[in-house]
Amino acid sequence: MRTWKNAKKSIAVSVMGTDMDALLLPLAKAMNAAYSTPPTWENSDRTAHVVQTTVGGVLTFCWLGTMDLSEWINDDFNPTMEMDHGIGMVHQPSLKNVEAILPNIQKFLEVHGFPPYYMAGHSKGAREAALATAAMLQADNPPAATRLYECPRVGGSGLACYLATENIIGTRTYNAHGDDPITWLPIGFGWEDCCFMQRFAVPDDYDLASKHRMAGVIAGITGVS
Repeated sequence: MRTWKNAKKSIAVSVMGTDMDALLLPLAKAMNAAYSTPPTWENSDRTAHVVQTTVGGVLTFCWLGTMDLSEWINDDFNPTMEMDHGIGMVHQPSLKNVEAILPNIQKFLEVHGFPPYYMAGHSKGAREAALATAAMLQADNPPAATRLYECPRVGGSGLACYLATENIIGTRTYNAHGDDPITWLPIGFGWEDCCFMQRFAVPDDYDLASKHRMAGVIAGITGVS
């Protein structure tokens, strides 16, 4: 049992290496349910969405994936920008979305006395949750845990190194046709996974979209739980 420290409080989370992580399924279910819930916060052009909920009595912030074509176009454009604390270059649209929404989360935590909390994200939202975790670590108030479902790449070795001591795990579904390719994008020099990506098998009749959706992720997780 390892305890990850929140700046104000601490919470113990059991993590079993490459075995089944205790938080992957409950946070996946919360992430899936968040798609049916009106966002708690959005950015000004409504291309980033966060739902506040609770999982096991712990405050949880779920960053949603793309909701329409305009978000796909914006997220698929891969310019980079510098992030402080040696993190280096990261995905610019994701960081801009985090900078727009994170002050609301920080204010919410302050009003509620800085309780322990989780971050979760799916697809585009997983990119944002990863950068939000890094930003909150910079602010000395990181999540007790972060779970990233089918996360595209959002930065390079600087981000991965910065998050290396945090309780952060991603998922990568696969079947006979290969891995969910979204989790390997963008391809090119400098892009890396930002955390350990645990692979989960899904049925061979799942196409790309089915492997990538939260329902597919949950099917993979429950298949080994």
